[in-house]
Amino acid sequence: MLKRISLLAILFALSIAITTGRATAQVPSAHKFFGSATLDGASAADGTRVEAQINGVAVAASVVSGGQYVLTVEETTYTSYAGKKVTFTVGGYPANESATFTAFKIESLALTAIKGVAGQLQSITGKYRSVWTFDAVTQKWKAYSPSLPIASDLTRLTVGDGYLIDMAEPATLVTSAFTKQLLKGWNFIGWLGP
Repeated sequence: MLKRISLLAILFALSIAITTGRATAQVPSAHKFFGSATLDGASAADGTRVEAQINGVAVAASVVSGGQYVLTVEETTYTSYAGKKVTFTVGGYPANESATFTAFKIESLALTAIKGVAGQLQSITGKYRSVWTFDAVTQKWKAYSPSLPIASDLTRLTVGDGYLIDMAEPATLVTSAFTKQLLKGWNFIGWLGP
């Protein structure tokens, strides 16, 4: 009788240990994204790379087909992305959209990216003459002119840098990060993105 109780006690303890082990094991999860991908307002070409990043590190990638992308961000046994911000690039250019990683979610997310000054300033197209900035590293002025893009050496506005914009007429600059009223003549702005 004592052997039977001891054997039952051992089996009971073993079943608790096994059950507890299963309950606490981490199961990697995933978050799937799909939707359209555009560059400068047009559908991204077939084969354009779309990448998802967390903390600046690529965690998933796919390519555009028919203007659409599908990609899955997957955790591993050793990583947890729960609640982390997921950013995207389209063709290597930062997308305006981002998301928060949510386990086992399938999310429709249209991605829009702008590749250059003209795209970044598309809300004031035709209303400005030039954009200037001073490069502290090279100690030289850089400029962009929509009427002379071939002669322009300013190719992209960078978050945190300051710019002089020569407006031909008043207009409102609208981006996903900020809105700014610009007056006719010279306007100094700090670029907040994207």
